[in-house]
Amino acid sequence: MHLNHISVGKRLGLGFAAVLVLGAVIATLAVTRLSQMDSAQKSLKTGMRELELVTEWQGQTKLNLTRAIALAKSGNVPALKTYLAPQVKATSETITGLQKEVEHAALDDEGRRLLEAIGAARKAYVSQRDTLMAALDHPTPDLASQIDTALIPKANAYIEAQSRLVERLRQQAEARSDAAHAEAALSIHLVEGLGALTLLTGIIAAWSLTRSVSRPLAEVITDASRIAEGDLTGRLSATQRSDEIGVLQDTVQRMRASLQQLVGNIRHSTEGIATASHEIAAGGQD
Repeated sequence: MHLNHISVGKRLGLGFAAVLVLGAVIATLAVTRLSQMDSAQKSLKTGMRELELVTEWQGQTKLNLTRAIALAKSGNVPALKTYLAPQVKATSETITGLQKEVEHAALDDEGRRLLEAIGAARKAYVSQRDTLMAALDHPTPDLASQIDTALIPKANAYIEAQSRLVERLRQQAEARSDAAHAEAALSIHLVEGLGALTLLTGIIAAWSLTRSVSRPLAEVITDASRIAEGDLTGRLSATQRSDEIGVLQDTVQRMRASLQQLVGNIRHSTEGIATASHEIAAGGQD
């Protein structure tokens, strides 16, 4: 349907409605994208917390290993044992708490498998460490060699298992971070794009509405001014408008036609009066 067949009020309403619809779309999109970004940020935060837990777990493990090796290689010095043994026990309890917290984390299948491997490696390490600590009360000639041949290999296996999970979580955290940044960038581009589209729609609507009203209205004003000055010879260009402007144009045309008819009637009457007066004057002369 051509704009000329739509009323000016409806055209204005449609223009505003188009801008409002796009504005609503932008607002809805913004809320949706913000929700998705919030979910991505929460996922990233969860992943970073999991990585932090396992990293701390590994650090505490290395600390306890250093204490155990120092105690074993010292030959069970009573003063050193009195100082380090409580610390080893306390750190083991901390490690157990960290392990339980990681077990309750939302790990994927591969993460669960790596966590089980850590649990098995820890069990083997702790068993070997406790055996070695107990043997310190009754040392044997091969006790020192057991540190290098039994305790340290199991400790290394334990720490390597932790490192594999740390690497897995680090990769996931980086992927989540990249996804969060990509989500944010996409949201910005979408909002900017729709904002530009809304602006362009508003400009086009304003231009179209102004052009469809101002030009024909200027023609009507010009024609009405000529009529006011007594010029009834003009005529508006043919139009097929059915809106308010078209009604106004038709009204001006009918007004001109009526004035032309009125002027014609007056001229005809004037001429008739002049003829009659002439005839009367001629009859008086006879």
